[in-house]
Amino acid sequence: MSNVTGNSDIKSNAGSRIIGELSQLLIVSLYLYLVFVALLLYTMSIAGAEHVSVGQFGYAAIKALVLGKFVVMGHWFGVGERRRSWPLIHTILYRSLMLWLFLIALWLLEHLVEALVNERSLMAALADVLNIYLYQMLTRSLLVLLMLLPYVALRQVGRTMGPGGLQRMLFAAPVEPHTN
Repeated sequence: MSNVTGNSDIKSNAGSRIIGELSQLLIVSLYLYLVFVALLLYTMSIAGAEHVSVGQFGYAAIKALVLGKFVVMGHWFGVGERRRSWPLIHTILYRSLMLWLFLIALWLLEHLVEALVNERSLMAALADVLNIYLYQMLTRSLLVLLMLLPYVALRQVGRTMGPGGLQRMLFAAPVEPHTN
């Protein structure tokens, strides 16, 4: 009988873990999508609406999901999570930088795999990245770093406060101080 209970506990834990990971992916992707939409709207306000198509909003959603998945993968692999005895600000900066470097590495890997799929040499793909995409990569990756900082900060503050601490602080009614 305990074996049946043990199997149901494993299924329950796996199910709750999957739900937790999916909700984390959706939260990260939604945050990234909102930032991407803000950048698109900003581009529209500068360049004019004719330079931004409706399809770019869909592309931003796909990019947010892919980037969100990469961020969640970074958490799975423990990217930047080895340093624990630093002040909170140092931990936030370190983890943001490590996650940023992880995303850059995945972006480079994506371009190299794309070259292999299109039957191009790795050297040609690397030359393209360095010659054509370098400025775009630096600009986009700097924006990603700026997006990661508040995300990592909230995540780290939540960890520091303990389970449920950040949610209580953000969503509970404020407690009025007693005055005598």
